[in-house]
Amino acid sequence: MMNLSGTTERTVRSAGMVAGLSLLLVALLALFAQFLVLEGLVSEGDAEKTVQDLLDSDSLFRFGVASLVLAAALDVVVAWALLVFFRPVHEGLATLAAYLRLAYAGVFLVAISQLAGVLRAGRGSSGRPLVGGERGLPRLAAVRRGVRC
Repeated sequence: MMNLSGTTERTVRSAGMVAGLSLLLVALLALFAQFLVLEGLVSEGDAEKTVQDLLDSDSLFRFGVASLVLAAALDVVVAWALLVFFRPVHEGLATLAAYLRLAYAGVFLVAISQLAGVLRAGRGSSGRPLVGGERGLPRLAAVRRGVRC
């Protein structure tokens, strides 16, 4: 067992608490956004109903996307806290883990950014909903599959 000074021990303990609480919040935010918002608004095989549901519940959809953005921001906090927590054990591995966690948060933000265009794609340039197979639906389907339009 390592022998840490009192200040270092308190810092490590605090970092562990921050990491644990942040990971718990990340899990709760991601569960809310994925299963209550996105899964609830997307109708598999029915793009027209999906567009209509998204447009009818646009504030819920925005709240779900904001939850995912907050989860990505908390991933940065987790990276820092885990770096502080594991640094006394092995500084090199702790730093590598922190960089990988930051890279994950960056990729996650890029994926979330694809959701930002969904409501615009559903409305089209006129601001009216695009339903009935008009040109917004293929873009919405492509964004759902993760294809950049």
